[in-house]
Amino acid sequence: MRDSLKSESAVSDRPNTLGRTETDNDFDPWLMCDNVSKPILVVDVETTGLDPSKDTVVQIAAYKLNGDTRLGDRPFVTYVKPEIRISDKAEAVHGLKLTDLRTAPSITEAIRAFNEYAPPDAILCGHNIAFDAAFLKAAYTTAGLEFPFDYHLLDVWSVSFFLLETQRIKLDPHNLTALCDLYGIPRGHKHDALEDVRATALILCRMFDAVRSKHLDVVGSAKNL
Repeated sequence: MRDSLKSESAVSDRPNTLGRTETDNDFDPWLMCDNVSKPILVVDVETTGLDPSKDTVVQIAAYKLNGDTRLGDRPFVTYVKPEIRISDKAEAVHGLKLTDLRTAPSITEAIRAFNEYAPPDAILCGHNIAFDAAFLKAAYTTAGLEFPFDYHLLDVWSVSFFLLETQRIKLDPHNLTALCDLYGIPRGHKHDALEDVRATALILCRMFDAVRSKHLDVVGSAKNL
């Protein structure tokens, strides 16, 4: 729900899956993240609104990135049946209606499935990750589970902004769509959590690859300041 630029129509035949995983032969993130030693969990959520103290998640998707253990080949996605109404603005963004979610898992079921998928020591990553992390924390509380993740957050918006600044590249607006266009990443249904998390993970890995290809000596450069 970060790049709310236009409305998406509702899709009434979306599957009501609990912890669905699927292979994606075109998505091979560890090829570009093969030096990542700590698990990175790229996440995206769609919600009933913007306030995690009042609103809740309606879809959760995630990719595990860890080059050492090749965890990145199976994404997680689930819809969630909310106990509150979906705001008109949120529905206009992701296209989900309460009628689409009436047989979806409860938030407790969805979070327990997500928790089984997610490495407990992972760093949460996303585009404007503070938004997603706040809603996930609230969902864990609702499910009666302890929030298990590293307190560090990896924000693709921030990383991409400063990386592009060093190359004198400015995006206006600096959003997920613009980053996909810049890196040549096809994007399917906007504001579908699985599509957005796939795009975010690819952007992150391509930025890692860009830094490595430049042979940037970060430590050496810092010592010479």
